[in-house]
Amino acid sequence: MLFKKMWRDLLQNKTQFISIFLMALLSMFIYVGLDAESSGALIAANNYYESLNLADLWIMGSGFSDDDVKLLSKVKGVQLVEREIYVTGTVNMEENPYMYAEFLTTNEISKMSLFEGEKYREGAEGIWLEKLFCEKNNIKVGDNFSFKVMGANVDTIVKGIVDSPEYVYYVSEEDVMYPNYAKCCLGFLSYNSFPINPSTYNRIRIKAKEGTDVSALKKRVEDTLNREDIAVTDRNQNLSYATFDSEIKQHKVFGIMFAVVFVLIALLGIITTMARVTANQRTQIGTLKALGFSKRAITWHYVSYGFVISLVGSFYGALDCKPPQWNHSRRKYRRYRNEFYFPISENIMSTAIVIYFEKWIKSVIPINPVFSMV
Repeated sequence: MLFKKMWRDLLQNKTQFISIFLMALLSMFIYVGLDAESSGALIAANNYYESLNLADLWIMGSGFSDDDVKLLSKVKGVQLVEREIYVTGTVNMEENPYMYAEFLTTNEISKMSLFEGEKYREGAEGIWLEKLFCEKNNIKVGDNFSFKVMGANVDTIVKGIVDSPEYVYYVSEEDVMYPNYAKCCLGFLSYNSFPINPSTYNRIRIKAKEGTDVSALKKRVEDTLNREDIAVTDRNQNLSYATFDSEIKQHKVFGIMFAVVFVLIALLGIITTMARVTANQRTQIGTLKALGFSKRAITWHYVSYGFVISLVGSFYGALDCKPPQWNHSRRKYRRYRNEFYFPISENIMSTAIVIYFEKWIKSVIPINPVFSMV
């Protein structure tokens, strides 16, 4: 009987309950969408970093020798060590785009992901250019390419179009926050192509063994080299990694924030609606009591109004949500295929919203003078 009464009351007050339904739906719709997007981006990024063996530590300095590489290879927790020459320059084309140039050795750490052309080999001639710069400037494999670093011109041929896990996000010195891929180039060459002799290696990459405490490893590396003119950084200090990780965290916060706003609006709607319903049903409440219904049964009957509406709204909000695609070629991040992950937290969140609705309603109903009859 109470079940039929509940549905009759819902239909009689459908305008108010539809607004509550929509608030619950929107809160879950937004929360699930942003949470799925950020969770999926995190999973995709971690898979991407792992597949390309992203470095755990970087050492900036000068004059790194083979002995330094051998010494670091013996440090506890170190899996791989590579050295390279890292410089900046300009591309010899219209507007002289800014350029990051890396003259590599083996490229077993922070590997290039090949889209087109030849795979990089140690000592190979030519240059491997970042994909977005090539797309913006219509550069293809086999084209001649010229740039200037440290006052010397380098003329070479494009051997491949790639991207790098160290440059998910990057800007030139002229950019502040938002990159311009047409005017910022990433180029990867063999150390044999460096135009100045004798060449001096100024950066070392280190890949840690699985399970290694990177902070402790960083301290051991600094103690091993024992030099004042070097800087050892980890992933959290890497511009690309730290910026993308921060963006993911921001999206998670946005999802929670917007969900809370809509939940609060729905709560206010439930409180005002149920106060009005119970005030208009004084006689019905007294009749139910006279018919033998307990206080618990009557209280749960009115609580179930908000419970059912918020539960259905939350369910359809989570079910109907389709998270927006992360298209890094149109955003400030370089493109890679993202995954979308719907963690169990959505179910937990849905249940939590319903519980909050119930608790709030219960806290309001006892102070309503109508329930002095119950």
